[in-house]
Amino acid sequence: MQNVLSSDVAETVKKEFDFQVNKFPLSGPDGMKTPCYGLFRSDNASFVGSCNNAKSRNYIPHQTDDVIALVEASSTLFDGEVDVTCFFNQGHYVSVQPTMDKRKAVFGQKDNVFPRIIINAGYDGQAFKANMGYYRDVCKNLSIMRMVKGTTVSIRHMSNLRSEMDELIEERILFNIKNLYLGI
Repeated sequence: MQNVLSSDVAETVKKEFDFQVNKFPLSGPDGMKTPCYGLFRSDNASFVGSCNNAKSRNYIPHQTDDVIALVEASSTLFDGEVDVTCFFNQGHYVSVQPTMDKRKAVFGQKDNVFPRIIINAGYDGQAFKANMGYYRDVCKNLSIMRMVKGTTVSIRHMSNLRSEMDELIEERILFNIKNLYLGI
């Protein structure tokens, strides 16, 4: 977990995910063509996903730029410093939330609800999921969160991924953030 200024969140995510995931055809013995595709990282050519999860020609992988653009578009939720957690484990996982110090400073008071962005973008056959909303810490060690108000968007890795991702980043996210601000 890194503590960064909210204006630097996109740059932090970009540094952490400085590679793309590409789809290539898989072949059988002696170069025999198959209908299956595999996903590979551009920086180290390692296989992404599980060996029993070959992709079809219709599968469209999300890109690192999608994750970065989503984080950047939603960074208006935050003022000041935030905690950013990024890791790659067969997919992109990002969490942006207020710092632990800020959360502890108001814990137990009437208004301990904070905006958070949680992106689960795996290449494991599941949909690209983005959760944006207001969460309340529900235990004394601040480790369990409960969404008070928010939105969750799931986008399948199919032919409409590109258009739905563009719509999410450009229109729906800004609309949803505005509504979240007005509703709390």
